[in-house]
Amino acid sequence: MKRYGIPLLTLLVGYLAYHLAGIYTPAAYHVQVVGIVSAAALFALGVSMSTHSKNSSTWVKKTAIIAAMVFLVCFQLHLIRVPEISSFINKFGISSFLYYMLYVYLGFIFF
Repeated sequence: MKRYGIPLLTLLVGYLAYHLAGIYTPAAYHVQVVGIVSAAALFALGVSMSTHSKNSSTWVKKTAIIAAMVFLVCFQLHLIRVPEISSFINKFGISSFLYYMLYVYLGFIFF
């Protein structure tokens, strides 16, 4: 159950939260709330797929991962603008799908 059931349950709960956020969020904050909920759900999916021991991680690693997560969410929602990174993204045509994959990866390496 743990290996396959927990990630499946996380998928279902994450989609339910994403769907409800899309329906009940006011129009003024819709993009921000849905972006944050989707990032959190994908991060939780990565955490649920991780099979590493939860006691072997250091607080420095976890802090760096959370900082990277917050930076990615703020950058994707255009709250932070870094011209060098923006020009790189525009040059190579990086889509939001890469952000989603990074959220799952960061959740996976969190523990």
